[in-house]
Amino acid sequence: MKTDVRTAKKYAKELVNKLSKEELEEVHEELYEVASLFDEKAIKYLASPAVDKKEKFEFVKKILDKIDVTIELKEVLLEMAEKGDFYLIKLVEKEFKKYVDFILGRVQGELISTTKLDKETIKFVKQQIEKISGKKVGLEVIIDPSIIGGFIVKVGDRVIDASIKTQLENLKKELAE
Repeated sequence: MKTDVRTAKKYAKELVNKLSKEELEEVHEELYEVASLFDEKAIKYLASPAVDKKEKFEFVKKILDKIDVTIELKEVLLEMAEKGDFYLIKLVEKEFKKYVDFILGRVQGELISTTKLDKETIKFVKQQIEKISGKKVGLEVIIDPSIIGGFIVKVGDRVIDASIKTQLENLKKELAE
């Protein structure tokens, strides 16, 4: 798995180096679309050592010939297919996204709550995170009833846990002492 991540980072960085800052968003959208074309079954096929490398390459090439993507992206995708690494497409997309976010001064975060939050609340939380981090924030909102109440915010390696579940667990630990 470590080797897969290293290989995915290599392709992601190669793609970043071929593009201008202005092209990063568009190419990420294209890469995301390409990655979403390949379901779990296709990925297993592409990762299988039992399938001939040339057969895998032709499979990928047929698909890429039918879609419209930038030449730089197509070059990297064909290189991946040629080297038998195309099964890493989803990992390459994630690593590329990390590079794009870093270059564009963004961070990704999660806002976890028990119920659907209104747009104003989400906007407020996002603004507060941006103020603290000094970066633009892409915020994914996740509904998780298991936290009972409150919320959890995750940004990078930082976590703000204001959930009722955690408060109850902490209280239980204190009472047990």
